[in-house]
Amino acid sequence: MSCVQNSNSSDDAQLHDETVDVEQTDMENGRITDHRIASAEQLLILGRSCQTEGRKEEAIKSYEQAVQIADEVDHNDIKAKAYQHLGNVFTGTSEYKKAIEYYQKARLGNAFSYIDDFEFSRKYFLKALTVAEEMNDKTLEKEAYTNLGHVYYQSCKFDAAVESYLKVQEISRDLGERKEEANACLMLGDILQELKQHEKAIESYQRTLNISEESEDKEMQVVAIQRLGTLYLTLASVCKDNDYNKAIKWYKKALDNSGKEPIDRLLHEKALTGLGVAWLTLGNSEKAIEQIHKVQQFSKMDADMDSLNVEPTHEHITSTVQKPSSLPIPGVKEENALLLQETEPVI
Repeated sequence: MSCVQNSNSSDDAQLHDETVDVEQTDMENGRITDHRIASAEQLLILGRSCQTEGRKEEAIKSYEQAVQIADEVDHNDIKAKAYQHLGNVFTGTSEYKKAIEYYQKARLGNAFSYIDDFEFSRKYFLKALTVAEEMNDKTLEKEAYTNLGHVYYQSCKFDAAVESYLKVQEISRDLGERKEEANACLMLGDILQELKQHEKAIESYQRTLNISEESEDKEMQVVAIQRLGTLYLTLASVCKDNDYNKAIKWYKKALDNSGKEPIDRLLHEKALTGLGVAWLTLGNSEKAIEQIHKVQQFSKMDADMDSLNVEPTHEHITSTVQKPSSLPIPGVKEENALLLQETEPVI
């Protein structure tokens, strides 16, 4: 028994010694890393001093040494700041090509966050824009405006974001970059929705759809159709308390937008249901029942197609389905009453 205890005590002591060694090694490594980080920060200060005094080569050397140390200790913040300073050096000497290269490296180094450091981000991309304009490089100019637009959007500065994305749209169109132009139109639609400028948002989404159809970009077509459909439904829903005729207009637009073979089937079904409820509220039970029938036909066909894993056609949608049994509702024919009871209004 005592032999076992002694053995256990020996093992515990050895384990304790190993743990202490590991902790000491970690502490030493931490001190070394801290020391190297401090050295890199000092090199940044030295570089700034040399840059201020006009000693360009010495400044570049200091910044490059800071980058090297930052790489070795995996410190992205210092590395990005060093690249930013290198970009400033070459901007000052009108060597814009090199300046852009370093600014792009600074961005990849994640020296800032769009949200957490808005002012730094804004100044950075404005500087990149200035450099791009000096170089007369439209591609770099477009990228700078795109990034500025994103910064403004994330910071809820929507008016400024609109201005930036309008420039992206214009430059992309001039460069013949249809996909980039469509992306800019899509972002403009999103921002204009935030500004409650719904008619202009619809124009932007429609432009996105037109461009994507011309360029045969199926993926972007789906996105544009979904954005338009969702916006139409939103506009219909805010009309419900005071103007059902206007709501009907938006629901019809949503249905026209989705087409005979809808890409987004849920939006299509919501539009049909909302249209039926709007007609019912206006006292037109005949049209309301017609829409509710379509909802049920559409839902049944959708379920059948899902089970068969076959894409539905317009003929399936408009096919006849069995009508449900009736329940009395004042002002509505008995054979149609249950349809209205079973359908939850979605506006």
